Amino acid sequence: MAQSVEVYLFEMSTDKANDVFIRVFLSSEMRTRFKVACAKSEVAMSEKARELIEEWTISQEVQSQNSSQSEDKGDK
Repeated sequence: MAQSVEVYLFEMSTDKANDVFIRVFLSSEMRTRFKVACAKSEVAMSEKARELIEEWTISQEVQSQNSSQSEDKGDK
């Protein structure tokens, strides 16, 4: 069984009252690979994780919106 490592991701915003953190469980190997890749890119792990989460969330929202529009066109 792979060992899990907790990674804390902090949402950075100008409104500190709304800041939250999430936990992400990764294998030790994946954490190391991610850490090395971030270091090579000179970017903080939490910054890159936020970027990846934001990009994926936007793509899901666009996909959902496109799907809804396609369904609406099919109804007409």
